[in-house]
Amino acid sequence: MTILYIIGRTGDGMAPEYVLDLVRGFASQFEIHIASPGESVFTAKAAHAGARCHAVPELDWARSPWRAFQAVGRLGELATRIGAELLDAHDSKVGFLAHRAGERLGIPVVYTAHEWLRHDSGGALRSPGALLDWMAARSSTCAIAGSSRAHRAMMRRGIDPFRTMTIHRGAAGEGIRAMPPQTAMPNLVVRSNFDGKSDDRLILEAMAGVDAPAVLTFVGEGGSLAWMRGLAHKLGIGNRVRFLPAAMELAQVLSRSHGLVWLGRAASETPGPVLEAMRAGLPMVAIDSGVVHEAITNGENGYLVPGGDIAGLRNALWALAADASLRKRMGEASRVRFEQNFSMEQMLGKTETVYELACSLSGNKRGAMKSLSAAAS
Repeated sequence: MTILYIIGRTGDGMAPEYVLDLVRGFASQFEIHIASPGESVFTAKAAHAGARCHAVPELDWARSPWRAFQAVGRLGELATRIGAELLDAHDSKVGFLAHRAGERLGIPVVYTAHEWLRHDSGGALRSPGALLDWMAARSSTCAIAGSSRAHRAMMRRGIDPFRTMTIHRGAAGEGIRAMPPQTAMPNLVVRSNFDGKSDDRLILEAMAGVDAPAVLTFVGEGGSLAWMRGLAHKLGIGNRVRFLPAAMELAQVLSRSHGLVWLGRAASETPGPVLEAMRAGLPMVAIDSGVVHEAITNGENGYLVPGGDIAGLRNALWALAADASLRKRMGEASRVRFEQNFSMEQMLGKTETVYELACSLSGNKRGAMKSLSAAAS
């Protein structure tokens, strides 16, 4: 089967990494093409993974709606030229365009809603992002939600539940497992952008009250980094806090650690650091917001703390720092959850199931049979 992935934003964000994972997983099975506004680091990585990349500048239509109409025509021309049998859109701004192109050609369209919960506040669909998400999901042959919570929100908006599937973002299972030195002081890793918007300050204030031997290791760079260094010394824990540059591979850092602290706000999909910690077999401490509770069950494979609760955060850090058997039990539970719900195998398998359903619903039996044949071989 020939698949055309369509993406409008190829910089930072969940969609580009997600598409790259699909390309790496499906390149040996399907013929993969990607339509994006132009060349980028993302397209270079995709080409290296086996995809054929095509520039469609009109996909960047934010400042000129007329370009959106042009994009539909360009997508149709491209899909016809490469013999596309399925379109898979990964951006709210291109989802409806993919539907229009697919409708004209009789090609099934899958829409993956990466940011549904960020756009949909639960009230009236007033924001452009919410409207575009809704239009794309409602009009596509099938839709994919990145979390159970996003799936429920889509149902409330009238999206057909029989054409929609929850697929958690996956990670390759052969990742580095955590094997810290037996005699090492407990090391809890914090991934941060130091943008002043996260709760990094709370971590330091909570750590100052932890009366147990432990080290915090921050990984990242940003504008508030120098201020955070100063605060650590001001709180008297400068010798218990380390700062590593963003260039350090998080998987490598986690491999010599005892846990992850994640205070980001996960809107619609499981954040990358949480995925990597589960894969490494580590316990976690996280703010109970967004969809992070789908990866972490409080008291089972980590702790969920209400936002702004310094006492709760301190108690969670203290528990992990002081109890090696607790860290081991929670870490094992994290790995089991990863293998059951967040592995790359489950992500690719469920995605292929959606592709099969889309081909079947659209009557594209040729694409469906090709996919089934490849899966069986």
